Amino acid sequence: MPRESGPGIARTLGGWGWLALSTASLTYLTFLLSLAAIALLPALFGWHGSVVQSGSMRPHINPGDVVLSTNLPSESAVPVGGVVEFSSPAFAEPSGVAKTRLHRIVSANDDGTFDTAGDANKDIDSTPISRDQISGQARLLVPYVGLPSLWIGTGNFPALTTWAVLTLIALSVVILSKAPRELADAGPDGAGTGSAGGTTGESGAQRPRALEPAKRVVARSSGIIAALAVVVLLVPGGASMGAADAAFTDRTSTSGNSWQVAVGKSKATSRLQVNDTSGADGWYQRSSVEVQIFASASSGSGIRSITYRINGGTPVTVRQYSAEFKVTTQGDNTITYFATDTAGRAEAEHSTHIKLDNRPPVLTVSSRTGDMTHTEWSANCKSYGISGGLCGDTSDAGGSGIGTASYVLRRSSDSRCFDGSKWTGAACERRASARISGAGWYVSVPDSKFERKRTYYTITVFVTDKVGNEAITTKNFSVG
Repeated sequence: MPRESGPGIARTLGGWGWLALSTASLTYLTFLLSLAAIALLPALFGWHGSVVQSGSMRPHINPGDVVLSTNLPSESAVPVGGVVEFSSPAFAEPSGVAKTRLHRIVSANDDGTFDTAGDANKDIDSTPISRDQISGQARLLVPYVGLPSLWIGTGNFPALTTWAVLTLIALSVVILSKAPRELADAGPDGAGTGSAGGTTGESGAQRPRALEPAKRVVARSSGIIAALAVVVLLVPGGASMGAADAAFTDRTSTSGNSWQVAVGKSKATSRLQVNDTSGADGWYQRSSVEVQIFASASSGSGIRSITYRINGGTPVTVRQYSAEFKVTTQGDNTITYFATDTAGRAEAEHSTHIKLDNRPPVLTVSSRTGDMTHTEWSANCKSYGISGGLCGDTSDAGGSGIGTASYVLRRSSDSRCFDGSKWTGAACERRASARISGAGWYVSVPDSKFERKRTYYTITVFVTDKVGNEAITTKNFSVG
């Protein structure tokens, strides 16, 4: 039987109880320090660690595990089926913040990109990655050792406190189980059993040696405490990369989520349909249009998902054979999309344009209006090479572009209208053509067409873009 020496708790538990407690404490501390060493030593060979902070790779990898990775040089082959470290751009992240992730490559695409996935996720990652986004390959998993870092990062201080208390208890048990024996072995006079007794100081007096074992106990305790500090501070220090995920099997045991290595041409095809009728040059005179994407797969396969983006925004993945959405942004919108088959192989990404324009052009008058002499009228808009008229600016930035310009010029004295060459009694709803020159418009009416006495006129200018949106402006003036 072990002897009942040591602190009061040892006498309370009895010899065997104290032995079991001290053995368990020593085993726990040894396990903890071993994991820390495994996590730290590979750094000497250029490996780098990541503390896993999310559960997308369960059940194999859990939050708080440390993943060790090696660099993947640009000339090295991409390990399809393996886990890689890659940069995920901000637009691919729900949080809108770029991250470094550890996910499995599940397929290689025809366009040179790669699809990735978390083993516990139902869908592949929404955005394929390129070769230059991959920075490393996962090599080794060290479980549990990053938990203190995870708890600190997530503010889980109850768990951190519980772990710290239990670890200190284990440390105390190990220290107390060693100290009484070493002090007892030193003998009642500090000389130790079978020793010659104390030492002689400068004064010649004998000095007890009982302090020597005590110093060794303190030194050992300090070493253990320092090693534990390494576990908490150095292992996660600089290694945590936010939401880092990893797994090390070709298949996940999570029900319904069996990812297999997928290499080769995708069996999925997709097409996009706009549920509306476009106008000139494919423009829709609408504030929004309904869009559908349909996917199909060749025999022996099926569709896992459809992924699309609008103007390079956040990818949206729909786990169906079709996806429906609205495009509401005015202007030329770029829609990119692709389908993925049930083997995890994505087709090459399609790109199409959906152009919306329900806004009228900009129309201004820059020439002189109001009361003018015949000379002033003749001087109007000389830059357009005319001997009299009205002119201004027009534009349709981000729209379908300027299509036509026209005008109605009415004489107040007799309600006659100018048809472009003469005054006529025809209805003034008739529009004569105005001219478009670059970003400007002009109406040519020579001074000879006006009355010699002061006469008042009203001109209305119409500018229409290519899909039929119209801008109108009216000005009053007199010439005489």
